[in-house]
Amino acid sequence: MERKILLRAYHQGGKVNTEIIDDGADINVEKLRADAVERGLISTEQGERMSDRESANLLFHPGLSTAEHICNVSGRGVGMEVVKTNIEKIGGTVDVSSVPGLGTTVRMKIRLTLAIIPR
Repeated sequence: MERKILLRAYHQGGKVNTEIIDDGADINVEKLRADAVERGLISTEQGERMSDRESANLLFHPGLSTAEHICNVSGRGVGMEVVKTNIEKIGGTVDVSSVPGLGTTVRMKIRLTLAIIPR
């Protein structure tokens, strides 16, 4: 089955918005919550109270990974944490939402003035 990924970038309200959207490979938020509880990153009670959106954002928690096996490029639980930390360092935001069967969207927002500064 052919999968599609959409990359969208646009300016709105003084911010540059970037969205990465897939067409159906959703995040198993139940498994993510269970893994976070199992690893002691959140309590069972916290996991029970979390919405699916909050659960999807556990991807940014240090030490948590969706990879089944650890290798030299994935499974160590540091990739998404680094993304979020660096976006927030420059005053931006990053968020993940996932709907079973419809897909996952990663949204990043940074101030327009930071997006155009040469580095």
